[in-house]
Amino acid sequence: MKYLFKIDQLPTQILILISLVGAFVFYGRDYVIIEVDPKSTLGFCTYIIWLLGCVLLIIKFLNYFIIKIKEYYYTKKAEKQYRETLEGLNDDERLVIREFTLFDRLAMDLPFDHPVITSLMRKEVIYRFSSLGSSFIVKPGGDTT
Repeated sequence: MKYLFKIDQLPTQILILISLVGAFVFYGRDYVIIEVDPKSTLGFCTYIIWLLGCVLLIIKFLNYFIIKIKEYYYTKKAEKQYRETLEGLNDDERLVIREFTLFDRLAMDLPFDHPVITSLMRKEVIYRFSSLGSSFIVKPGGDTT
C-alpha cells in the first residue's frame, strides 16, 4: 500500500471523493440535493474536473498494480535464482549452511580464507558481516536444506 498513497502526488482519497461526488452529481440526479446544469459554465468546469479526477484515479490504480506485478515477478525470480544456487551447492558447502540452521543463527565466525567459505561468498550465499573479525551472515529468505 505504500505506492498507493504517495505524499508527493495528489492523494488518492481526494481523487476517489471527486469521482464519487461527480458521479452522483452528473448521473444520480435523484439522489443529490444540488443539481448542476452540465450546459452552464459551472457545470462544464465541474464536469472537466470530474473527468480529470477519474482519469488520474485510473492512472494511479494502474500504476499501483503494475508496480505490484513487477515486485511479485522480481521476488519470484530472485527466489528461483537463490533456490537454484542452493541446489547447486556441493556437500561441503551444504555442511557450512547446515551449521547456520542447526544453531539457528544468522551470523557465525568462519575462516574467510577457507576454499569452501570463499566459494560460498562468490556464489553470494553468505556475506562478510564484519570488517574486523571473521563473521559471516547467511543471505536471508532462502531455503537451506
